[in-house]
Amino acid sequence: LRAIPRTRSSPVAGAKKKKAHFEAYRIPDRENAGIFPPPDRRDAVRVAKKHLPAGAAVGKAPPGFLDSFMPDLDAGFPGLRVLHLDPLVLTVDDFLSAEECEALKDLTHSDTAFKVQSATFSQLTASARTSTTWYTYHTAVPTLVGRVAELTGIGPDCLEEPQLVRYQLGQRFS
Repeated sequence: LRAIPRTRSSPVAGAKKKKAHFEAYRIPDRENAGIFPPPDRRDAVRVAKKHLPAGAAVGKAPPGFLDSFMPDLDAGFPGLRVLHLDPLVLTVDDFLSAEECEALKDLTHSDTAFKVQSATFSQLTASARTSTTWYTYHTAVPTLVGRVAELTGIGPDCLEEPQLVRYQLGQRFS
């Protein structure tokens, strides 16, 4: 994937309070943030509470804002919603069907996915990452790769290897 430029201008600047769809806030210190590793910047912009838990429609984002991060993003993709502007967090309702999700889960019991214990990635993440990750090839998940390419406008040859991550009760990535 390509590097995403960071912007210092506030995407909520000039917004009227009663019509604001996003709100600026400050990320708390590491102990209170629940984020690992903690971000260098503490200023952030999230969706206003009136849009929770679903997020805001892409059209509610400031004009041109998403283009500055992902110029080829299909803003009309069905189910695409914004949860957070800075850092950018998007969600897509029904991106995969229940059957497609089951097929992905089944890959974890096949020879086409390679299991990696997440905590082994580095000593820094050992205490924070307790999930299990499987890597697989693009050819093993053509529906997923095709849909990601369609949404992002990024060709499949530029995408990283797909990862399947399992969180059991009590496991986390923070």
